[in-house]
Amino acid sequence: MDIAYEISANLFDAVLAFFFIKRMAKAKLSVWFFVGIAAHFVSTTLLTFVNTFSVLTSIINLLIMLGYAFTLKNTPWMQKILYPVLFEVILIIINSFFIFVTSLIFRVEISEVLSRGATQRYVGMALCKILLFSVSVIIIRIGSKKTKFSIFDFLIYVFLPVISIYELYVLIKIGMLYDLDRVKILVIGTIIGICVINIFSYILFKRLSESLHETYELKLYHQQVEDEKKLYAEMNDNYQRICKIKHDVNKHIDAISALVYNGEGETAEEALTELKNRIGSIAGSLATGNPTIDFIINSKLNDHKDLNLFLINSSINVDGIDPLDLVSLIGNIIDNALEALENSTEKRLEIDFSTVDEYQSIIIKNSIDSSVLETNPHLDSTKKDKTDHGLGTKIIREITEKYEGICNFFEKNGMFGVHVLLPIRKEE
Repeated sequence: MDIAYEISANLFDAVLAFFFIKRMAKAKLSVWFFVGIAAHFVSTTLLTFVNTFSVLTSIINLLIMLGYAFTLKNTPWMQKILYPVLFEVILIIINSFFIFVTSLIFRVEISEVLSRGATQRYVGMALCKILLFSVSVIIIRIGSKKTKFSIFDFLIYVFLPVISIYELYVLIKIGMLYDLDRVKILVIGTIIGICVINIFSYILFKRLSESLHETYELKLYHQQVEDEKKLYAEMNDNYQRICKIKHDVNKHIDAISALVYNGEGETAEEALTELKNRIGSIAGSLATGNPTIDFIINSKLNDHKDLNLFLINSSINVDGIDPLDLVSLIGNIIDNALEALENSTEKRLEIDFSTVDEYQSIIIKNSIDSSVLETNPHLDSTKKDKTDHGLGTKIIREITEKYEGICNFFEKNGMFGVHVLLPIRKEE
């Protein structure tokens, strides 16, 4: 039983160490992952039975983790060094902390806590592994930019380990009332049971969290489909208007020619102006040089003739972006701006497309009468029905992250702006 418990703890440390490095580096599964786990496990096990706590063990395991980290591709060398060192430091701190705490709780010397076969050592190791797992997963989540935890994340990473540690503490207190040697098997069995409960609870809550995330993504996709339906409806409407103008344009030209022939120049000029306005209502007032972007923006602005529209720059390179994503990205930014402009006195809209180094820069700003970020820093929907509203900002962020870009919301000089930077994908 003693040997099995020690081996299980060593295997747990090895798997968690390489899982931590792999997830932090966002690396793919490889044969070196399993080779590293095996080497870490063997070195820890052999050295543990030579000396229960040895600095040599930490050094050798750190070198093994560094060896695995340097096999990872597309990972900066600084991170290859940082991740193994970070895990080893966390492991040493938590181990040292629980050795000290366990000795205080049991009122025994640290040497007894380190002695193999001692019940105190089993309890301390169990507490250590639970906390080590929780801290590692939280750091992985923070490293993957998921700092905003849901209630399920809280239960998985905080509440459950705390309850488990408290249960083990109560177990220690009860065990101290009896002869620990007599209840040793019971204590070990209870510790294993608590660890198993933690693992299965983690898997259960993780699946629930993933299910909620999938539901959220489904809602975003549903919103994108609705946006695309509206866009196609607008395209069809414009097409019908174009067909109608095309049908009538020859008649208009004949009528204008007759007016000119009869010397009615002023009337002919008015007819030409009317025809130009009708064609202009189809083509739109903004021209960036990119047909897709021009249509998206002009179809949105078609019913907002009272805007003060300014096109600052029109340098566009969006070849690597899916047209549907481009429609959703720019369409949602424009929709949010137009909604905000309903409460703006100046009604100014600025659009700026430019290339910055190897990024496509998209800046769209709208005038505001009062600060938005001060009253609504998270840009949540202010409408009563939030079921189908408030997704625009989330879609903008999702599409930006999909292309590994950067999205920033800001305010400056009475303007609220959205700045999106998307990497320009070069053809290989």
